[in-house]
Amino acid sequence: MKKPGRPNLREQDREDLVYMAELWCAGAAEFTIRKTARIVAGLEAASMKSTPRYSREDEASMKPKPSSTAKRLERRFLELQNEKKAVGLSVYRVREQERKLAMKASGVVTYGAFHKNDREHLTFQSAEIKAELQTARRCGIEKREVESLASVGLEILKDWFPHEYPESRI
Repeated sequence: MKKPGRPNLREQDREDLVYMAELWCAGAAEFTIRKTARIVAGLEAASMKSTPRYSREDEASMKPKPSSTAKRLERRFLELQNEKKAVGLSVYRVREQERKLAMKASGVVTYGAFHKNDREHLTFQSAEIKAELQTARRCGIEKREVESLASVGLEILKDWFPHEYPESRI
C-alpha cells in the first residue's frame, strides 16, 4: 500500500494570496513580497501599532511552522507575479476595498455587493470614481489602467472561487 504524500496546500493558500495582493498594492506599498508573506503568516506586524500573531517561542512548537508557510506563500506569489497575474489581482482587491470605503463615506449602508443592474445607481457611480482615483494613487498606476487590470484580477478570482464570484453578481 502506498503511503500518502504531502498534502497540496495550493487551494488553501489562495485566500492568503488574495490578502497578500491587497497588502502589496501592485508593488507600490512599502512592503516587499517577502515581508507581505511574513505578515500574512503572522510572523511580522503589519504596522508599528500592531503585533505579530506568533512569537519565536510559539514558532518552535507549531506545526507547520509559520516560517515555512511564509516561504511557501512568497514562492506562490512570485509565480503569480511571473505569470503577470499578481498586479491584476492586487488592483482588483484594492479597488474593492476603496469602493467599500467610498460607500461608507457617502453614508450609504449596503448589505452586499452590487449586482449588474445596480451599476446605474448614482451612489455606485460616484463611489466607483473615488475608488478608481484612490486605487490608482495607492497602486502607483494610471487611472485609465485600473479597469483593465481589475478585470484581470476578477477573472483570476472567478477561476479560483467560482461560488463566491458567480456571473450573476458580477
